[in-house]
Amino acid sequence: MENESLDLIVKEVENQQERELVRFESNLSEGINKYKEVLPADLITPQLQEKIDTLNDKINNFNLDKEMLLVSKEIDDNMNRLSATLDFEDEFKPTNLHFDTNTFNLYHIKNGEKISLGEMGSGANWLSCHIALFLSLLRAFTKRHEKSPMLLFLFFDQPSQVYFPDTNSIKDQKDIIAISTIFKTIFDEIQSINEDTGILPQL
Repeated sequence: MENESLDLIVKEVENQQERELVRFESNLSEGINKYKEVLPADLITPQLQEKIDTLNDKINNFNLDKEMLLVSKEIDDNMNRLSATLDFEDEFKPTNLHFDTNTFNLYHIKNGEKISLGEMGSGANWLSCHIALFLSLLRAFTKRHEKSPMLLFLFFDQPSQVYFPDTNSIKDQKDIIAISTIFKTIFDEIQSINEDTGILPQL
Protein backbone atom coordinates (compact mmCIF):
# COMPACT_ATOMS: atom_id res chain seq x y z
CA MET A 1 0.00 0.00 0.00
CA GLU A 2 2.85 2.40 0.89
CA ASN A 3 4.57 1.65 -2.43
CA GLU A 4 1.34 2.35 -4.30
CA SER A 5 0.97 5.68 -2.50
CA LEU A 6 4.56 6.59 -3.29
CA ASP A 7 4.08 5.69 -6.95
CA LEU A 8 0.96 7.84 -7.06
CA ILE A 9 2.80 10.81 -5.54
CA VAL A 10 5.71 10.43 -7.96
CA LYS A 11 3.33 10.24 -10.90
CA GLU A 12 1.46 13.28 -9.62
CA VAL A 13 4.67 15.31 -9.46
CA GLU A 14 5.63 14.19 -12.96
CA ASN A 15 2.18 15.15 -14.22
CA GLN A 16 2.48 18.58 -12.62
CA GLN A 17 5.84 19.16 -14.29
CA GLU A 18 4.38 18.05 -17.60
CA ARG A 19 1.47 20.41 -17.07
CA GLU A 20 3.79 23.38 -16.67
CA LEU A 21 5.74 22.35 -19.75
CA VAL A 22 2.57 22.00 -21.76
CA ARG A 23 1.37 25.42 -20.58
CA PHE A 24 4.57 26.98 -21.89
CA GLU A 25 4.41 25.02 -25.11
CA SER A 26 0.74 25.89 -25.52
CA ASN A 27 1.52 29.60 -25.34
CA LEU A 28 4.37 29.10 -27.78
CA SER A 29 2.18 27.10 -30.13
CA GLU A 30 -0.57 29.71 -29.98
CA GLY A 31 1.93 32.42 -30.85
CA ILE A 32 3.32 30.39 -33.71
CA ASN A 33 -0.15 29.69 -35.10
CA LYS A 34 -1.05 33.38 -34.97
CA TYR A 35 2.21 34.20 -36.70
CA LYS A 36 1.48 31.51 -39.23
CA GLU A 37 -1.87 33.11 -40.09
CA VAL A 38 -0.19 36.29 -41.32
CA LEU A 39 2.68 34.56 -43.10
CA PRO A 40 2.58 33.48 -46.71
CA ALA A 41 2.31 29.73 -46.95
CA ASP A 42 5.71 29.41 -48.62
CA LEU A 43 7.42 30.86 -45.53
CA ILE A 44 6.27 27.98 -43.31
CA THR A 45 9.28 25.71 -43.55
CA PRO A 46 8.99 21.94 -43.06
CA GLN A 47 11.03 22.26 -39.88
CA LEU A 48 8.66 24.90 -38.47
CA GLN A 49 5.60 22.86 -39.40
CA GLU A 50 7.10 19.78 -37.72
CA LYS A 51 7.65 21.77 -34.53
CA ILE A 52 4.07 23.06 -34.62
CA ASP A 53 2.73 19.53 -35.08
CA THR A 54 4.87 18.21 -32.20
CA LEU A 55 3.64 20.92 -29.84
CA ASN A 56 0.03 20.36 -30.80
CA ASP A 57 0.39 16.61 -30.20
CA LYS A 58 1.74 17.21 -26.69
CA ILE A 59 -1.08 19.60 -25.88
CA ASN A 60 -3.73 17.20 -27.14
CA ASN A 61 -2.27 14.27 -25.19
CA PHE A 62 -2.13 16.05 -21.82
CA ASN A 63 -4.96 15.18 -19.43
CA LEU A 64 -5.48 18.36 -17.41
CA ASP A 65 -8.72 17.10 -15.83
CA LYS A 66 -6.94 14.05 -14.40
CA GLU A 67 -4.17 16.20 -12.96
CA MET A 68 -6.64 18.56 -11.30
CA LEU A 69 -8.47 15.61 -9.74
CA LEU A 70 -5.22 14.33 -8.25
CA VAL A 71 -4.33 17.73 -6.79
CA SER A 72 -7.86 18.20 -5.46
CA LYS A 73 -7.79 14.81 -3.71
CA GLU A 74 -4.40 15.60 -2.21
CA ILE A 75 -5.70 18.88 -0.76
CA ASP A 76 -8.89 17.24 0.57
CA ASP A 77 -7.01 14.38 2.22
CA ASN A 78 -4.56 16.74 3.89
CA MET A 79 -7.32 19.07 5.13
CA ASN A 80 -9.15 16.20 6.78
CA ARG A 81 -5.94 14.86 8.30
CA LEU A 82 -5.18 18.25 9.85
CA SER A 83 -8.77 18.70 11.01
CA ALA A 84 -8.37 15.87 13.51
CA THR A 85 -6.39 18.25 15.75
CA LEU A 86 -8.34 21.43 15.02
CA ASP A 87 -11.33 22.81 16.92
CA PHE A 88 -14.47 21.72 15.09
CA GLU A 89 -17.88 21.41 16.69
CA ASP A 90 -19.07 17.85 17.26
CA GLU A 91 -21.63 17.96 14.44
CA PHE A 92 -18.77 18.32 11.93
CA LYS A 93 -16.68 15.47 13.33
CA PRO A 94 -15.19 13.61 11.67
CA THR A 95 -14.66 16.27 9.03
CA ASN A 96 -15.34 15.57 5.38
CA LEU A 97 -13.97 18.76 3.86
CA HIS A 98 -13.70 19.32 0.13
CA PHE A 99 -12.12 22.18 -1.81
CA ASP A 100 -13.32 22.80 -5.37
CA THR A 101 -10.25 23.82 -7.38
CA ASN A 102 -12.46 25.26 -10.11
CA THR A 103 -14.74 27.50 -8.02
CA PHE A 104 -12.55 27.80 -4.89
CA ASN A 105 -15.56 26.83 -2.77
CA LEU A 106 -14.88 25.01 0.50
CA TYR A 107 -17.56 22.75 1.97
CA HIS A 108 -18.22 19.86 4.34
CA ILE A 109 -20.21 16.85 3.15
CA LYS A 110 -22.57 15.23 5.65
CA ASN A 111 -25.13 12.58 4.73
CA GLY A 112 -24.60 13.41 1.07
CA GLU A 113 -25.34 17.12 1.58
CA LYS A 114 -22.88 19.91 0.91
CA ILE A 115 -22.59 22.33 3.83
CA SER A 116 -20.86 25.53 2.73
CA LEU A 117 -18.41 27.42 4.89
CA GLY A 118 -21.01 30.13 5.54
CA GLU A 119 -23.36 27.49 6.96
CA MET A 120 -20.85 26.00 9.38
CA GLY A 121 -21.80 28.12 12.36
CA SER A 122 -19.19 29.24 14.82
CA GLY A 123 -16.05 31.28 14.33
CA ALA A 124 -14.06 28.30 15.61
CA ASN A 125 -15.31 26.19 12.68
CA TRP A 126 -14.44 28.94 10.21
CA LEU A 127 -10.98 29.38 11.67
CA SER A 128 -10.28 25.65 11.60
CA CYS A 129 -11.48 25.38 7.98
CA HIS A 130 -9.22 28.21 6.84
CA ILE A 131 -6.19 26.87 8.68
CA ALA A 132 -6.69 23.36 7.26
CA LEU A 133 -7.16 24.70 3.73
CA PHE A 134 -4.29 27.20 3.69
CA LEU A 135 -1.82 24.73 5.18
CA SER A 136 -2.90 22.14 2.60
CA LEU A 137 -2.45 24.60 -0.24
CA LEU A 138 0.96 25.55 1.13
CA ARG A 139 1.96 21.88 1.19
CA ALA A 140 0.76 21.39 -2.40
CA PHE A 141 2.66 24.45 -3.67
CA THR A 142 5.82 23.52 -1.75
CA LYS A 143 5.84 20.03 -3.27
CA ARG A 144 5.76 21.69 -6.69
CA HIS A 145 8.15 24.52 -5.89
CA GLU A 146 10.34 23.98 -8.96
CA LYS A 147 7.40 24.71 -11.26
CA SER A 148 5.11 26.75 -9.04
CA PRO A 149 5.18 30.58 -9.12
CA MET A 150 3.65 30.78 -5.63
CA LEU A 151 5.68 32.31 -2.81
CA LEU A 152 6.14 29.77 -0.03
CA PHE A 153 4.98 31.70 2.99
CA LEU A 154 1.79 31.83 5.01
CA PHE A 155 0.45 34.70 7.09
CA PHE A 156 -2.23 34.23 9.76
CA ASP A 157 -3.52 37.44 11.33
CA GLN A 158 -4.41 36.92 15.01
CA PRO A 159 -6.12 33.51 14.80
CA SER A 160 -6.59 33.59 18.58
CA GLN A 161 -9.01 36.53 18.25
CA VAL A 162 -11.84 34.09 17.55
CA TYR A 163 -11.48 32.86 21.13
CA PHE A 164 -10.19 36.01 22.82
CA PRO A 165 -11.64 39.16 21.18
CA ASP A 166 -10.15 41.22 24.04
CA THR A 167 -7.84 40.69 27.00
CA ASN A 168 -10.76 40.43 29.42
CA SER A 169 -12.02 37.31 27.65
CA ILE A 170 -8.98 35.14 28.47
CA LYS A 171 -10.75 33.11 31.11
CA ASP A 172 -12.02 29.82 29.71
CA GLN A 173 -9.41 27.08 30.09
CA LYS A 174 -11.08 25.11 27.29
CA ASP A 175 -10.47 27.98 24.85
CA ILE A 176 -6.86 28.30 25.96
CA ILE A 177 -6.32 24.60 25.26
CA ALA A 178 -8.09 24.89 21.88
CA ILE A 179 -5.94 27.76 20.60
CA SER A 180 -2.77 26.13 21.94
CA THR A 181 -3.63 22.97 20.01
CA ILE A 182 -4.30 25.02 16.86
CA PHE A 183 -0.90 26.69 17.04
CA LYS A 184 0.74 23.30 17.59
CA THR A 185 -1.05 21.94 14.52
CA ILE A 186 0.24 24.86 12.44
CA PHE A 187 3.86 24.53 13.57
CA ASP A 188 3.81 20.73 13.29
CA GLU A 189 2.55 20.93 9.70
CA ILE A 190 5.22 23.44 8.71
CA GLN A 191 7.84 21.10 10.14
CA SER A 192 6.24 18.13 8.38
CA ILE A 193 6.32 19.99 5.04
CA ASN A 194 10.00 20.69 5.63
CA GLU A 195 10.71 17.03 6.37
CA ASP A 196 8.79 15.84 3.30
CA THR A 197 10.09 18.38 0.78
CA GLY A 198 13.37 19.67 2.17
CA ILE A 199 11.92 23.19 2.13
CA LEU A 200 10.86 25.20 5.17
CA PRO A 201 8.01 27.58 4.26
CA GLN A 202 7.92 30.89 6.11
CA LEU A 203 5.13 31.41 8.62
